Amino acid sequence: MLALRSVCAFAILYGVYGQTTTTAPDTTPVATSNGTCCACTELPETGGQRGGQQQNGCPADLACQDFLCAEVNNQCCGRRWGPQCTAAASAQCAASAPDYKTCCGCLETDNFGACLFDEACSTLVCDHDAFCCTNEWDTVCVSQANAVCFDLEPPQCCGCSVQSNDIGCAVDPECEAMICSADSFCCGFDENGEAVTANNVRWDGQCAQSALDICTGATTTTTSQPLLE
Repeated sequence: MLALRSVCAFAILYGVYGQTTTTAPDTTPVATSNGTCCACTELPETGGQRGGQQQNGCPADLACQDFLCAEVNNQCCGRRWGPQCTAAASAQCAASAPDYKTCCGCLETDNFGACLFDEACSTLVCDHDAFCCTNEWDTVCVSQANAVCFDLEPPQCCGCSVQSNDIGCAVDPECEAMICSADSFCCGFDENGEAVTANNVRWDGQCAQSALDICTGATTTTTSQPLLE
């Protein structure tokens, strides 16, 4: 499958959905290997040395350390406990809180498919937008998680914003209808409504870009879809 996620369109998301990050719970770090990662959310001190190296790993929570080094970035243990490590630890800390709400720990982008610490959120988002689990958790995935976290109307057409060799976008019939009403080629018909038999008929980059424009708010629509559930 060929992926299309326009960088220019991504920037629109933050103007449309506003808040896209959550603040980790006010939890006092406890030096214990309980796997919550709340003791691993800060960058270690360098010891005041000029060019001093930060420590690798997080000895305050060895279970967290082992999990993040295996699942997120082995450099967290092999090189230093850097920003990517602390960001992942913050997400895990938030997800472990008793009052954690689905998707509220999935509001940061990363290069891994799915939301690592929230299986329920991954399922909700990826059922509508498989790209988020098969490729990376990008800003489009974040916008959908943001809608779940804050009980907002979910963005439309995000699951159709990746080009493919299929005709139409079966994952979102409502979006498919909107796109194909403006560009019938995306659904395999010419401007006269006649079926097109050319080999290049598919949900191409133009169809995917139209869907992405709707998803990010670059193109407004008057239709709505139910909340992700």
